Amino acid sequence: METKLDASVWDHDLELELLASLFIIWYGTILKAMHTLTVHILNLSPVPLDDPAIKRIVLQAHASAVHVDEATQKAIAERIAKGAAMGLTPHQIAYGTPKFAGIEGLFEETWAGRPAMVARTELQKAQLAATVDRFRQLGRGRITHVEAHDGIQHAECADRDGRIYPISSPPNLAHPNCTLTLSPVFGNMP
Repeated sequence: METKLDASVWDHDLELELLASLFIIWYGTILKAMHTLTVHILNLSPVPLDDPAIKRIVLQAHASAVHVDEATQKAIAERIAKGAAMGLTPHQIAYGTPKFAGIEGLFEETWAGRPAMVARTELQKAQLAATVDRFRQLGRGRITHVEAHDGIQHAECADRDGRIYPISSPPNLAHPNCTLTLSPVFGNMP
C-alpha cells in the first residue's frame, strides 16, 4: 500500500521545481565547460553549442531531479506508514520517540550528509553526461571509445578503472559519490 504525502508535510511540486532548477543549472554549466574543453582537445575551430545538446542535458537534469524527489517522498511515506502502524501520534511520527526516529530522524541522522552526497553525485552525473555528449557530437569518427578512470575504494570501481568502453555504451556511476571520469580514446580499437 502506497502512502501519499500531504502537501503540508511535503510540497512535491515545489521540491521538484527547486531540484530541477538546480540540476538544470549544474548540468547546463558542465555541458558548456565540457563543450569548450572538447573543442580544445580536438583542436577544432570554435563550434557553437547546439540546441539538441542543450535539450538532452536539460531532460537528463530533470529526470535526475525527479528520481531524487521520488526517493525522498518514498522514504518519508514509509516512515509515516511505520509510525501509523505503531499507533503513534502525528507529532511522534514527525519528531520521533525514544524507539522511533520519526521523519525528523531521516534528516538529522539517516540523511545528515545527504545534501552534499546528492550534490556531488549529481555534479558527477552531469559531468559524465556532458563528456559523453560532447565526445559523441564533436569527436565524430575520431573518438570511438572512452577510458574509465575510477578509484579503487569499491570493487566495481577498481574492476573498471582503466578499462576501455565503446563511446556508444560508456559506463555510468556505480554508486552515490562515485568518482568515475572518462577520457577520450581516438581511432579504432582492435
